[in-house]
Amino acid sequence: MTDIFISYAREDREQAQKLAAVLEARGWTVWWDRNIPIGKPFDTVIADALAAAKCVIVLWSKDSVASHWVTTEAAEGRERGALVPLRLDREATIPLEFKRLQTADLTDWFGGNDAPDLPDVFERIAALTGGRGANGGGGGPGGGGVQPPRRPNPRVRSILLFIVVPTLAVVLGAAGLMAWKVPTEVQWSFQAQRLEMRLAGTADVPLFDPSPGFSRVIVELFAEVDMLVRPGGLETVPKAGEPLPISFPADRALPLRIQGSEASSSKITFGGHAGNTAPPSKADIAVRVGDLKAKPGAKLAVYGTDGVAWLHLVDQTATLSLLQESPLEFNTQAVAFDPPVQIATAAETTRFRAYLADGASIVSAKSLPASFKLGFVIRGSAAHEGVKILENAPVKTMAARRDTEDGSAPSSIVGPATLTYVDEPAVTAVKLTETSMPDLASVGAGLVSLLTFDPKSGVFSVEFKGRLDGPPPAGFADYRLSVFDRFRYGRKMLLLVSVGAWVASVLVGLYKLVSS
Repeated sequence: MTDIFISYAREDREQAQKLAAVLEARGWTVWWDRNIPIGKPFDTVIADALAAAKCVIVLWSKDSVASHWVTTEAAEGRERGALVPLRLDREATIPLEFKRLQTADLTDWFGGNDAPDLPDVFERIAALTGGRGANGGGGGPGGGGVQPPRRPNPRVRSILLFIVVPTLAVVLGAAGLMAWKVPTEVQWSFQAQRLEMRLAGTADVPLFDPSPGFSRVIVELFAEVDMLVRPGGLETVPKAGEPLPISFPADRALPLRIQGSEASSSKITFGGHAGNTAPPSKADIAVRVGDLKAKPGAKLAVYGTDGVAWLHLVDQTATLSLLQESPLEFNTQAVAFDPPVQIATAAETTRFRAYLADGASIVSAKSLPASFKLGFVIRGSAAHEGVKILENAPVKTMAARRDTEDGSAPSSIVGPATLTYVDEPAVTAVKLTETSMPDLASVGAGLVSLLTFDPKSGVFSVEFKGRLDGPPPAGFADYRLSVFDRFRYGRKMLLLVSVGAWVASVLVGLYKLVSS
């Protein structure tokens, strides 16, 4: 019994002889028709040799495909599952019944061991013959050589080079770009009950610009308040009955200074008189807040208590102007008058009415060296308008927290909030809640583009632009964009080119697979 039977056309005898030599050198026994004994019927000898062979190799060429003997021998090998087809030239049209079989390519083979498909041929022969010759030249009887390095299958190489490797590169690259977060400019729009911020920049920041009007203004933590009162223009406002007698010059205008104290809770509350017809609580606008500025580095807190909106300015000396809208009424607490004012009462709080001198409708207030506090109330028709407090103010830090009795500082955000991406407006805005709001204290420098107070709801509306530079604190969501987002929304052409290159590579790989 032989290992291999080679079927070929007479015109391909030289190639058959070279192949037989290579196979025999690897330890296999090979039968081809040069071994027909003289005097024996060649058809009988061939049939016996074909039946005895473990493996049938057919050499397809333009001559062999036309040979009845070759196609018959190949059919025998195919039916036994022992056929190994080899193509010798590209002009050969393999018979239809054999086209479904994978055929090794020896079109450029010159008799050595360097044909790309030979390793697969040797492996198939070894499987059919029980493994003899699988160890290379000399692996069988009398062998001593070493098998040449095996070359990769062209089909496998096509899959790796054009499909698997590019796909892995795309998948891993996309995953890496999605995980790579970058600094992101964002803007929050939200409402809060309390805000604290440390101002930045190099210039003073105007507060209340333009000058809003209020029905009541409360000044605390002040050093002095000055006004110029016309002759006899200061009187008390009793709760009932006639005004109390007051000692105040009636013959000339007089500067009046009201002095506060850091050690006591000094307070002045200004309200309106509305021409002696309506009580102050019903007045729309009694006084306007004029020039008030915050310096870089100062701390500003805004919050509301008992229907009053408060601004607390720390770490600077401030000067405040109040513009008279009507004869002013004010009451004082823990203050001193200069010159002294004598009234026929020992009450700690007294209500006054001041008529300012002609051309002197401004009341100025100077804060204590490091702190100033201003409260305001607005009623009536004016309450339907929001009060603008800040606009385009740079800040170092911002926090939206409220103090509680137990010492904690929960978020003061009320209602839904919106986060938009400044650099990438095409990115869908994120709807936030109190629990999903980023920690503003970790944002760092930003810009309060607008801060307003709504007298009807009693909350502050904020437009805040900031930069997310690093990962958020534990428990907070990371709203930074990734590098992939930058490509997706801002550099779509580069992303499309990358995807197109991947698709082209895959198509080339599929074409090579089909053509081979």
